[in-house]
Amino acid sequence: MFTSYFIYFFIFAGPTEGLTIASSEYIFPNTCNNITCYYESYIDQRTTTYVVVANGNSIFSHNILQKLSSNLCTLDGKQHCNDIGICLCDPNGLSTRICYNHTSGGEGQLTLRCESNKEQMETFVTIAAIPSNVYPNNTIYRVDEGSNFGPLICNASCGPPCTFRWVGPTSIINSSELFINHATLIDNGIYQCEATNKMGTSKGHIVIIINYGPNQVILSPNRTSYTFDENIDVPDITCTADCQPDCTLTWIKQTGQVISTEILSLKEIQRNQAGTYQCNASNDFGNMVSTDVTISVRYGPSRVVLSPNETKYEIKENESLQTSISCTATCQPPCVGTWTIHTGEFVSYDNLSLPAIKRNQTGFYRCNISNIVSSMTSMDVSVIVTYGAEIKGLTIDGENFTIPENVETRLACEIDGIPKPNGRLFYNEEEKQISGNPIIYPLVSSCNDTGNYTCAAENSIGKANQTKELFVLCSPRPVARLQSRIAVGNDSILNISLILFSYPQPKISWMFSKNGSYEKVRSNDIIGIHQHISSIYITDMKTSQYGMYVLEATNGIPNDFKHVFEVLPQRQPDIPTHFSASCDAPNYANLQWIPSSDGGDTQQFKLYYAVQDRQIVFSKHREDIKEDENELLNFERVDGLLPATSYVFKLIAYNTFGESNCIKAYCNTTKSGIV
Repeated sequence: MFTSYFIYFFIFAGPTEGLTIASSEYIFPNTCNNITCYYESYIDQRTTTYVVVANGNSIFSHNILQKLSSNLCTLDGKQHCNDIGICLCDPNGLSTRICYNHTSGGEGQLTLRCESNKEQMETFVTIAAIPSNVYPNNTIYRVDEGSNFGPLICNASCGPPCTFRWVGPTSIINSSELFINHATLIDNGIYQCEATNKMGTSKGHIVIIINYGPNQVILSPNRTSYTFDENIDVPDITCTADCQPDCTLTWIKQTGQVISTEILSLKEIQRNQAGTYQCNASNDFGNMVSTDVTISVRYGPSRVVLSPNETKYEIKENESLQTSISCTATCQPPCVGTWTIHTGEFVSYDNLSLPAIKRNQTGFYRCNISNIVSSMTSMDVSVIVTYGAEIKGLTIDGENFTIPENVETRLACEIDGIPKPNGRLFYNEEEKQISGNPIIYPLVSSCNDTGNYTCAAENSIGKANQTKELFVLCSPRPVARLQSRIAVGNDSILNISLILFSYPQPKISWMFSKNGSYEKVRSNDIIGIHQHISSIYITDMKTSQYGMYVLEATNGIPNDFKHVFEVLPQRQPDIPTHFSASCDAPNYANLQWIPSSDGGDTQQFKLYYAVQDRQIVFSKHREDIKEDENELLNFERVDGLLPATSYVFKLIAYNTFGESNCIKAYCNTTKSGIV
């Protein structure tokens, strides 16, 4: 309840020789305020001076002249009071009155004075004003929700007296006391303290703030679930709450991570930022969390993991991988792995097993792992299926393995196997130093190429071979050089034996001729496929058996073979043939020759040399050089020669029956330092 009081009263100054002054307690500006002077007795003519003093300065001064005898009442002796209405004279001469209109001056109090017949009387009055110094004003009060507030007294400086009231957000209280019982949010707001008197109303303002905790946490946008691809900017999510004082707003992840801001801002979101978030609003008066906000981050594979972490496997054919190869990656949503071989053919999902593997499954396998975001391919996994060596084929140019002589052809052997097998080619049991796959053996067919050709292959898993027989069509011919003269002792054994090449098989005949007559000689023949042996054997040679022994062999191929052996009694050797010297160095020479008939006895050779440009005197080199029965040629080296010198060499064959004539050869040694 607000209450204002207005009090009206008069002030009478005490008499001084009969003079008094009267006025109201308050001077109201801009209105007629009556000031009255009273006299104890009258006189016919009286002048009364009215003075108003403010702050020591006269702001109003007028004289009222009253003359009873003439019924005269004037203001300052000029205007009749009845005419102007601002002054009045008592007809009995006991008082006069003047109207004072206060417009300005003074600081709340005035001095009123009246003077008459050298007497004066003064009194003090207050200038009426609207209330001032309203209290409380411009003040903030904080009240906890549910608690009591007050009483708070509204006061003011009032003249005339005031009545008071409180005007609140929802109610008016006609009292100077403000009291709030069990404060609620509706009590929050601005309150006006109003002080009212005759001059008007003045107001003081206060603010009552109700302190309260959050009762709702609001999210904007109002969504609780989001899904984004990694590295995408997430739209800001703003958290607000109605609190007093303002709440501290923080975002909290389920892992306990705290983001100290009301805005959840996730730029270029990463997979580790996925999860459940809550906004926490708190102040000293309460705490509340928002509904859960679930943020899912989709991302493709960044690394393909193979287990076991091997990139090369060797598996025997028809066996299986010891363990499946799994293909995984960290993805969201989960990835699916697809295994393909290098040809692009699909193999399996997720795990690569390869049971009972076949050789055509050798290759590079790779796993492509993907989801709706992206995909990635693993490194290549090399799978090698091993198997033993195999012969794919042994072939020859042409239709079959029977070919004419002097034809350019080639044998080819294709081998297979993992690991790569070592291939070898054999002619009969002789290995040909040939490599490669296929193994290629070129040849110009000759009679002695007939035989078994075997292709063999071997690796760590196994081995294989294949043999085919090659037949070269050729007329009969000896395998080795045949002597034309054979010397044997009387009563000794004559044994002539030779090997012939021939395909197809030959017909062989021996004839003996002496003094122009021929007779057939019985022979011992061993006929093979392409190699044949023919021999005659006489155990006790007689003089009548020395002569010509003729061998003939035919097989239907042009150029039949015929050879004559002259069988003689034992004697000295024949002269060696094809004797030559080579001096390709400054201090030695290489010599070679072909031995001739040994005369039916073991022969040896004597070798001599001499400088050619002086009187020739031969020096002995050796006199015990044996015949090399396994080779067509004999070889000998002569050391200790002089450089840049011409030499002559002399060769003699001998046995127990004597010596052959000599044969000579020549050469020039080189200069020193020249090779």
